[in-house]
Amino acid sequence: MLKFNFTLCALLFIRMIEAQNLSPTVVNSSGGVVSNSSNSLEWSLGELAVSTFTSPADLLTQGFLQPTITIVGTEAPFDESRFSAFPNPVSDWLNLQTDIPEIKTVQVHDILGRLVFQSTIQPGIDVHQLNSGIYIISLFSKQNEFLHSFKINKI
Repeated sequence: MLKFNFTLCALLFIRMIEAQNLSPTVVNSSGGVVSNSSNSLEWSLGELAVSTFTSPADLLTQGFLQPTITIVGTEAPFDESRFSAFPNPVSDWLNLQTDIPEIKTVQVHDILGRLVFQSTIQPGIDVHQLNSGIYIISLFSKQNEFLHSFKINKI
């Protein structure tokens, strides 16, 4: 009986070893393998190769994935160092200081996105008529292009 159990275990072990035949695979949420009879292309998005190990039969490339994708625009960002709005929270007058000549229009939207006030850029905006709450101030250029927005708290 012991001989039979040993033979059965050996046969199962040999069968399990045969089942470990792997085809080329990219293990990644955004990648794949494309191959034909002579070539194989394996790819993944966002992966940087760190090391590659080869043997006569195998090729293993280890790497890591970048968790975020950064898209860089071609337009110059708004220079916040050249603009200031104070005090925040505000009760009566919101003071705006800037030397950015492109700013023409200031819009005030409530938290629901409704336009509650609009004017040309001025050193001060009278906000005493607004109810207490959070408001979004948006700055627009002379061509009516959006430049920047910020949040104020009206008390």
